[in-house]
Amino acid sequence: MPAEESGSAEFFYSSGYLYEVDLVAEEFERAGIPFYRFIETMGERFQMSAAVPAGSLPGSRFVVAVPEPDTARARALVASLPVSRPE
Repeated sequence: MPAEESGSAEFFYSSGYLYEVDLVAEEFERAGIPFYRFIETMGERFQMSAAVPAGSLPGSRFVVAVPEPDTARARALVASLPVSRPE
């Protein structure tokens, strides 16, 4: 679900489904929006490499983050994609 972290100027899209984060990252790359990816597990963040760790724990969140100058474009792009939204 898209969310701004409090006190942060970055845009974050997170999901428990890797395919959704992959789709968002692919679209950011296609649009020329810089981003980085990480996984949140048990309250810790780890940079996500090209391959997801095989032992990802249940409840892990996959995250794509965009720096402040591109947040408006990132939000608009995510809104147009068939991915989960906040409730």
